[in-house]
Amino acid sequence: MEPMQEKPAPDRITMRTFWLAILDMFNIEKGLPHTLIALSKYPGRAIRAYLFEDRQALVHPFRFVIFVAAIATFFTLKMAPNASFRSNDAGKSSDRHEYQLGKRDSATQDIKLSLDPRLRPQETDKLQQKFMNDYFNLLMLLGVPAMALGSFWVFRKRWNYAEHLVANCYIYGYSTVLYLLLLPISIWADYWAMSSIYMVISTIYLVYAYKATFQESWMRSILKTLLVFLISIMGFIVSGFVISIFFVLTNGIK
Repeated sequence: MEPMQEKPAPDRITMRTFWLAILDMFNIEKGLPHTLIALSKYPGRAIRAYLFEDRQALVHPFRFVIFVAAIATFFTLKMAPNASFRSNDAGKSSDRHEYQLGKRDSATQDIKLSLDPRLRPQETDKLQQKFMNDYFNLLMLLGVPAMALGSFWVFRKRWNYAEHLVANCYIYGYSTVLYLLLLPISIWADYWAMSSIYMVISTIYLVYAYKATFQESWMRSILKTLLVFLISIMGFIVSGFVISIFFVLTNGIK
């Protein structure tokens, strides 16, 4: 019996390892720039190629969506102090102001409803800020499995849920890049103006990407994208509500 050969030990991790990893992420042929170009010009072909032909063609889907979501979270929270405090009558009591931060969603509204109504508005804002600091990244990433569930149910293609998850990592990740490009608008204009522009542009891209990926007609793609959007919103609301309850309990809010 031949003695077992020991596997060679991997190279030690050095700063050069991190540098090479960063360069690989931005590799023109298969890194982030190539992935963004492919998802812009031919998303369907790029996603199907990754799923069924070449797993090296694009940045890994989960790495891609986590990376862009982390950047979106960082810049959203950094720009939060510059986002508008809007009120119906500027200059009056702060009781009437509305803090506009990031992607205002039902989860934030759930937090507001669950807070003690006797809290001063400033304290409410601090709790909302803490919630967004702690969970904004998670809230963004929750959109991926929700959208994947929607496309899995709506687009009756012979793909399993994991394959829909991969496809939506790329589609949602690219939509997040669009959000990043539009985010500076919130510094000079009302956040809702930027949000409205983003919703229109991202919805157009969703229709385009789903049509290209699942190869259906424009009309069917539009209708099915709307259904996916509704399903994902419902899933997002449920998930956001659960996170809100957890936040309330862990922060001692009665």
